[in-house]
Amino acid sequence: MDSEMTVRAGTAADIGELSGLLAEAFVLNPVAAWLIGDVANRYTTFLRVFEMELEQGLAHGIVRVAGNREGVAVWQPYPMLLSTVTAHEREYLGAVGIYRRRFAHLWAARDEHRAAALRLPAGPDDQAFGPGQTLGHELVWLAAAPWLRRKRIATALLADHHGRLDAAGLAGHAVTDEEYVRDLLVRRGWRTPGPRHLSPAGPPLWSLRRAAAGPAGQAGPAAGPAGGSDATAAGGSGR
Repeated sequence: MDSEMTVRAGTAADIGELSGLLAEAFVLNPVAAWLIGDVANRYTTFLRVFEMELEQGLAHGIVRVAGNREGVAVWQPYPMLLSTVTAHEREYLGAVGIYRRRFAHLWAARDEHRAAALRLPAGPDDQAFGPGQTLGHELVWLAAAPWLRRKRIATALLADHHGRLDAAGLAGHAVTDEEYVRDLLVRRGWRTPGPRHLSPAGPPLWSLRRAAAGPAGQAGPAAGPAGGSDATAAGGSGR
C-alpha cells in the first residue's frame, strides 16, 4: 500500500468544498496565470470552472475523494461520445467569460497533447491504441490540500485508481504543467514524450501515458515513496 489515506467515491455533496480546494490549489499555477492575469478574477473564474468540472466528472467520469475532502482526483474515460464532448466544451467556455479565447487555445492544446501521448508506446509490451476501442482513463484533475503536504494524499489517489486501471486492463493519460505531478507520475510508471508550450512564451505542458496492465497485472516499475502536495494534474478541462 502506498498510503493509509482512505479514498472513496465522490458525490454531489462534495462539489462545494472540492471546487474550493481545486481553485485554491490551481490559482497560482503557471497555466492559470497564463489564462487569467488578474488573481482575484482567476480564483472566482476557476471556482465556477471546477464546480462544472466536478459535475461533469460525476455525470460522465469518476471522482475519487481522499480523507475528509482533503484531496480529489477526477478521471474521464477516453474516447467519449462527441455529443458529450461538444456539450462539455460549450459549457466550459461559457463559464470563463471574457477569457474564452485563451481557454479555447488550452482546450486545443490538450487535444494535441493527448494525440502525442496516444502515439507514445508506454511500455515494451504495450501496443498503440486502435480505432473503436476504449483507450483508457484520462486523469483530468488531481489536487491535495496544501496544508497537508506530508500525508501523501496525491499518492493515495493515484494508487486507488491505478488498481482500477490494472484490473480493467486500461491505459492512463494525463496532461500537467506541474513538474511535481510529472515526476510523481513518472515514478509510478507513466511516460512522457517531453514538454510542449502553450505559446512561444507560455508555460510548458507535459502529456503522460501509463501502459495497460499486462498478464501479471503490472503496468510499470514499482515506485518509491512520494508525498502528496497541492498539485493539479491538468492545465484545463479534459474529456
